[in-house]
Amino acid sequence: MKFLYGLAGANIPVIREFDVDPAEKFEAGQIVKCSPEGIIAKDAIGTCLGVAAETHSGKEDILNERANGSKLRVDVTQGGVYAVSAPKLTASGKGTSTTFVCVADNISTNLNGAKLVLVEKGEGSANTDSIGTVRKVSGVTIDSTTATFTLNAGGTANAGDVYMLIPPVGFSGHVSDDKGGFVCIGSNTGVSLEVVGGNEKTGLLEVLITGKTF
Repeated sequence: MKFLYGLAGANIPVIREFDVDPAEKFEAGQIVKCSPEGIIAKDAIGTCLGVAAETHSGKEDILNERANGSKLRVDVTQGGVYAVSAPKLTASGKGTSTTFVCVADNISTNLNGAKLVLVEKGEGSANTDSIGTVRKVSGVTIDSTTATFTLNAGGTANAGDVYMLIPPVGFSGHVSDDKGGFVCIGSNTGVSLEVVGGNEKTGLLEVLITGKTF
């Protein structure tokens, strides 16, 4: 997750230091939370502070004394907008000219207006769409473990075809388990990522973190 800009016009992130367990490991770009004891910890159940602004390996590094230091630099920009990779979905079976099917894990039925962008074809795929083709989503249904997307007419997706999902502006998703990616539905429900934009060519979403302290 990378800082892009602030909604108030800031183009430089606001950084603050917070106490961290010296042995904890964080990658720059991860969402960080603070425990009730005031210490940043990997599995903290508490207040979301922002985004780690540096990597903290938790191990001694003669070139970086902060690698296992007691402080972590955190981006706490109010109204900060961040770039995060759009999720990718792999077709689990053959669809039709107006449907796409995949495993339902982390899929929401509230994706009307989203876009699916073809980024890779499976081996032997007979999909007639070209790489980069954009399909508009008009509905999603979930039946047990399978999600079915209804799309505008186009090529037929085959099993193994990979599509990038661009949720509509205003869609509220969640942070992936590694706390650095975007999922429609996830276990880290204490923090939401609201989509404010998406780029079909770069595969990046612009998201606003909601539910944090600053």
